[in-house]
Amino acid sequence: MKKFLQSSATAILLVIGAASSALAQNPPKTDVAKLEAGSTTSKSATTATGEDMTVINSRAIKDFKRSFKLPANEQWYKIDNGFIVKFMQDNIQHRADYDKKGNWKATTRYYSEKQLPKDVRSRVKSIYYDYTITSVQELIFPANHVYLVNMEDEKTILIIRICDGEMDVYKEFKKVEGPKN
Repeated sequence: MKKFLQSSATAILLVIGAASSALAQNPPKTDVAKLEAGSTTSKSATTATGEDMTVINSRAIKDFKRSFKLPANEQWYKIDNGFIVKFMQDNIQHRADYDKKGNWKATTRYYSEKQLPKDVRSRVKSIYYDYTITSVQELIFPANHVYLVNMEDEKTILIIRICDGEMDVYKEFKKVEGPKN
């Protein structure tokens, strides 16, 4: 039971770390690591709601309203290099990133295996059939569409990257066994 809790805690920490992604400009598949460069938890991030919405570029707000129909729990943040809006849509957590001028840069969607497109799931599971899919990040850029599929088995945690029709192991971690009683 202890081993299970430790591996679950490790997996959760990995997912949280992977989920804090920021933007790169039209990143090729080798530059997806740049997505992890910043987050709304930075010291310079400020939440914008109500009257504070004046600090958000109106172009970003217009693009957001046009691109995302019926978002729920919309929360805007001002960061050093632009703006971020987090929201729920169709039971999927979203994050849309905009630059300082209000231009859309990327959207990140966070969801479970059930919401992963069947063709992507089939491709991943055909090779990594002994692994369990724990979560998915779908990164949508103007020129790219990237999936980061978080998986694990008893000894390993993998993040599989699928971009431009290619699939590779983006990151791999070995689970650490806890002390034996």
